[in-house]
Amino acid sequence: MTGRRKKDKRARAAPPVVQASPAPQRFFRRWLLLLLIVLGGAAVLVQRCVSAAKWAPAVPENLDEFDAEVRELIQEHARVARAEPSAENHGTLGMVYEANGLWLHAERSYRIAAELARAAPLWSLHRGIALTHLGRLEDALAVFRGLVVPPLESAAAHYRLADALLTSGALDQALAHFQAAERLAPERAEAHVGLGAALCQAARFEEARVQLEQAVRLDPGLRSAHYQLGLALRGLGRKEHATRELALGVDAEKQALPDALSARVAAFKVGYGSRLDGAVDLLDSGRNLEAIAVLEDMQRQLPSDTNVLNNLAMAYLRTGKVQRSHELLVRAKEIDGQAFATWINLAAWGLESGDLEQGLAAADRAVVLAAKVGTAHLVRGNLLVAKGRFEDAYAALKEAVKLDALKPEVHHALGQVCARLERYEEARTHLSAAAQLAPGLCEAQLDLAQVHLLLGSLEAARQALAAARRITPDHPGVARLAREIDGQAGAR
Repeated sequence: MTGRRKKDKRARAAPPVVQASPAPQRFFRRWLLLLLIVLGGAAVLVQRCVSAAKWAPAVPENLDEFDAEVRELIQEHARVARAEPSAENHGTLGMVYEANGLWLHAERSYRIAAELARAAPLWSLHRGIALTHLGRLEDALAVFRGLVVPPLESAAAHYRLADALLTSGALDQALAHFQAAERLAPERAEAHVGLGAALCQAARFEEARVQLEQAVRLDPGLRSAHYQLGLALRGLGRKEHATRELALGVDAEKQALPDALSARVAAFKVGYGSRLDGAVDLLDSGRNLEAIAVLEDMQRQLPSDTNVLNNLAMAYLRTGKVQRSHELLVRAKEIDGQAFATWINLAAWGLESGDLEQGLAAADRAVVLAAKVGTAHLVRGNLLVAKGRFEDAYAALKEAVKLDALKPEVHHALGQVCARLERYEEARTHLSAAAQLAPGLCEAQLDLAQVHLLLGSLEAARQALAAARRITPDHPGVARLAREIDGQAGAR
């Protein structure tokens, strides 16, 4: 028994270890690996979506309403920035927006460009410019302050910071940065104008004069330099010289100190505003046929635009095409009967064409619509002169002078009417103002010489005649008036 039990005990085999099949383990590992790949891919996709949203180019919602050229330019550069969101591409889109006055979108584009670039003083500088135009002065100041420390500092950054500080009322701080801009860019007239203007505000007129005379030497055609110089001279009590400089600076626009991006920004100016401004500049310089070519093309694209119609009408009026001018003005009036510029131009058309009744009716309407616009009163006064109604013309032109005291043509017209009414002292005052405000206006000098002669001021008449002779030696009025002066001198 015992042996058999022992034998049986030995004979029992240990239960085998049950091993799992390798197939489920392999499946689990594969499933886990696949899950990790999917999750990783999703994370990458989410990251890409977040980045795409973060660097998405700014595009106006109402882009379809934009001028075709501007719209196409924005679409092209937005496409490039979306496909390759680099600092250069977003910055270029920002320049497109800045050039065309779209400051909200310019600010976003420049901000993205600055974030994408390692060192981005120029993108940040232009972001600050956009913030200034958006009225976010504190934000702009913060941006500019970060750009006037070495090695980032530049004349343009100091100028922009100084200008923003001046706007905020911090005159002393502004002066320090204008001085830095002038130190870094002494060859730029704009730097001297900025500093000179700030010195004028500080009533440091002699220092301002030095800076502004240097600006005029560097760029004689810079109107803002002449205007600020006039203010400095007036502050010094040199009224005669001040009047001349102020006249040379009439309608001056502030010119900021340019930076390395300024020329590139200017190259992106396209579309309605830029083309219309260009056409007006052509008209102002007497290049009427070139202006007509630009305006006709714009009128084909924008047949109901009253600004285009008005400017085209005046261009045709200057070239003697009176009927075509009238047709365009009538069309502008039908589109918008409340636009005072159309009525002013209809009044000018009446004066030029000889239809004084229609012209005066238009001038009356212009004055109703724009009582505070000097040009409306000026054209009405000229029409009244043409109708021989000198007292009424005198009243109209007095109002024009009140509203546009720096325009020489207004003083000239009033001076002539005063002479017609034998108010010679008043005529002399206004003709002298016209001659000072427009030193190159020969007719004003001749009329002034005539009034001096009528008042018995022979020497003053000779001086005015000499000024007219210097301007236009062969003007028929010069020889005629010279004979009159000699005759009166001989009679004495």
